[in-house]
Amino acid sequence: ASQTRLTVTIAVRFSNGKNPEDDFEKTYTAFEIFDSSLMLNDVQDELLKKIIETITDQIYNDTVAKW
Repeated sequence: ASQTRLTVTIAVRFSNGKNPEDDFEKTYTAFEIFDSSLMLNDVQDELLKKIIETITDQIYNDTVAKW
Protein backbone atom coordinates (compact mmCIF):
# COMPACT_ATOMS: atom_id res chain seq x y z
CA ALA A 1 0.00 0.00 0.00
CA SER A 2 1.46 3.31 -1.07
CA GLN A 3 1.16 6.41 1.06
CA THR A 4 1.29 10.14 0.47
CA ARG A 5 2.34 12.87 2.87
CA LEU A 6 0.72 16.28 3.25
CA THR A 7 3.17 18.73 4.85
CA VAL A 8 2.53 22.27 6.09
CA THR A 9 5.30 24.69 7.08
CA ILE A 10 4.69 28.00 8.84
CA ALA A 11 7.23 30.74 9.59
CA VAL A 12 6.65 32.57 12.88
CA ARG A 13 8.18 35.77 14.21
CA PHE A 14 7.50 36.09 17.95
CA SER A 15 8.08 39.36 19.81
CA ASN A 16 7.92 39.62 23.57
CA GLY A 17 7.22 43.25 24.48
CA LYS A 18 8.37 42.81 28.09
CA ASN A 19 11.43 40.64 27.44
CA PRO A 20 12.87 41.27 23.97
CA GLU A 21 15.57 38.67 24.61
CA ASP A 22 12.80 36.07 24.26
CA ASP A 23 12.01 37.18 20.69
CA PHE A 24 12.54 34.52 18.03
CA GLU A 25 11.91 33.55 14.44
CA LYS A 26 11.26 29.89 13.80
CA THR A 27 9.82 27.60 11.16
CA TYR A 28 7.31 24.97 12.25
CA THR A 29 6.48 21.92 10.16
CA ALA A 30 3.99 19.11 10.61
CA PHE A 31 2.64 16.42 8.34
CA GLU A 32 0.01 13.74 8.03
CA ILE A 33 0.26 10.60 5.92
CA PHE A 34 -2.67 9.26 3.96
CA ASP A 35 -3.31 6.39 1.59
CA SER A 36 -2.35 7.33 -1.94
CA SER A 37 -5.50 5.68 -3.28
CA LEU A 38 -7.44 8.61 -1.77
CA MET A 39 -7.79 11.97 -3.44
CA LEU A 40 -6.28 14.89 -1.54
CA ASN A 41 -9.51 16.85 -1.96
CA ASP A 42 -11.33 14.12 -0.05
CA VAL A 43 -9.02 14.11 2.98
CA GLN A 44 -7.41 17.55 3.09
CA ASP A 45 -9.87 19.18 5.52
CA GLU A 46 -9.36 16.48 8.14
CA LEU A 47 -5.60 16.34 7.59
CA LEU A 48 -5.20 20.12 7.74
CA LYS A 49 -7.17 20.24 10.98
CA LYS A 50 -4.73 17.76 12.57
CA ILE A 51 -1.65 19.48 11.12
CA ILE A 52 -2.76 22.95 12.25
CA GLU A 53 -3.50 21.63 15.74
CA THR A 54 -0.01 20.13 15.96
CA ILE A 55 1.68 23.33 14.78
CA THR A 56 -0.48 25.47 17.08
CA ASP A 57 0.58 23.32 20.04
CA GLN A 58 4.25 23.68 19.08
CA ILE A 59 3.97 27.47 18.80
CA TYR A 60 2.04 27.71 22.06
CA ASN A 61 4.66 25.64 23.89
CA ASP A 62 7.51 27.76 22.54
CA THR A 63 5.86 31.08 23.35
CA VAL A 64 4.65 30.36 26.90
CA ALA A 65 7.56 28.20 28.01
CA LYS A 66 9.36 31.15 29.63
CA TRP A 67 6.37 32.75 31.36
